[in-house]
Amino acid sequence: MAATQEAATSDLGAVVAARVPVAAWAGHQILTGGGNAIDAAVAAALCAAVVEPASCGIGGYGAHMTIGLADGQVASIDANTAAPQAAGPDMFAADDAGRVEGDVNYYGWLAAGVPGTLAGLELALRRFGRMTLAQALAPAI
Repeated sequence: MAATQEAATSDLGAVVAARVPVAAWAGHQILTGGGNAIDAAVAAALCAAVVEPASCGIGGYGAHMTIGLADGQVASIDANTAAPQAAGPDMFAADDAGRVEGDVNYYGWLAAGVPGTLAGLELALRRFGRMTLAQALAPAI
């Protein structure tokens, strides 16, 4: 296996994780341990979330994945942040100019969303991976 600042490669393929070499290593360990590319990508993402939580954490904005399958099909997973279940159309009353008083739609506890990254990573594993979430989490733990 060859390792660089951001990638780990072998005859099986490569795993790249910008600025997080240990995440590339973790993904590559999954790949060489019998996992497929989805298993490796999820393991690398989870490891990066531990090492660089401010840049790629599981509690933030969300994730989007486009997955090219061997049979030529393409699948996409939208794991974006969602509104809380109790949110409704009248949650942020706007004035005639479309502004919400106090910008509470941008700042404060009302502006928080429910992160979707973990759900999206788990969905990718369940639909396209070979490993369980517990197996993919092992390198990050």
